[in-house]
Formats: sequence, structure tokens, C-alpha cells
Amino acid sequence: ILKENIKNFLKEKRVIGDWLDIVDCSVVNVQISFQIIADKKNKQQVLIDCLTKLRDYFNIYNWEINQPIFISNVETLLQQTDGVINVVDLTFYNIFDRDLETGHMYSPKEIGRYKFLDTNPVNTQNNKFKMLDFDNVIVSGPSMFLSVMYPEIDISGEVVN
Repeated sequence: ILKENIKNFLKEKRVIGDWLDIVDCSVVNVQISFQIIADKKNKQQVLIDCLTKLRDYFNIYNWEINQPIFISNVETLLQQTDGVINVVDLTFYNIFDRDLETGHMYSPKEIGRYKFLDTNPVNTQNNKFKMLDFDNVIVSGPSMFLSVMYPEIDISGEVVN
């Protein structure tokens, strides 16, 4: 019904010869895990600052359909946080269906599974896989939306010595 309403609304607004396609979008849920080396004086505050920056960066309102994730931008964001000495690890995961650990529901496997995944699952439910990058980019597709659905849970970090 929604697509039909949009079609009818745009039909009156378009110029003759314009062509519009209204298609469904698949939501691919992303989880992020990172490790940093932080200033020894305030490790906990540095970790909180990094988590806050990433949660703001991956806010759903900052992203668009077909927008890739440039890993170097995320690393730079972490690196520029006061107190961060080095970014040791940054990993992106695709999760779909229900997560038994948290009880949260993600996109169904049919539409939420990312096409470039490591073959080995990360969890015992076989619904979480490491996402593969190409030239330091998590690529997206023309009708794909990369989303961090639950930022408080889906973005995690750790300070290593």
C-alpha cells in the first residue's frame, strides 16, 4: 500500500519522460567490535568516548541505501579520540534472525544475510559471520541498507594493554 501511495503521489510531480522505480530494500544488520590501546590514566573514559563516537557515527539517520562502510574512516574516528594510542583491531559482523544471547531480533536470513561473509560462523547459532572487505571497504548494493540496529549492544570495544 505504501509503495502504491508513493507511486500515485510522485506520478503527479514527475516530468514527462521521467522514470521512477520503487523497490524494496534489504536491511543488513552490522555489529562492530574493536580493540584499542589507550592512555593508562583514563582507559575507561577513553573506551566510553570511542563507543559514543561510533554510536553517533552509525546512527541510522546518518546512513543511506547503497552507502558502503569505509573502514579507514571508522579507524580514523577511533584514532582521533583523545587518549587512543592505537587501534589494534576493528571487525565487522553480519547478524540475522534472533540472537539467543540478547533475545534481539534482526532481519530474516533471506534478506539480511550479507553476500560477502567468512565461511565460518562466529557463534553456535550459525547466524553471525565476519564480513569481508574489499580494499578496506564493506561494500553495499543498490537496494541494501547497512544498519547497526541496536547500537548499545551491536558496538562493543575493549582496551588492551
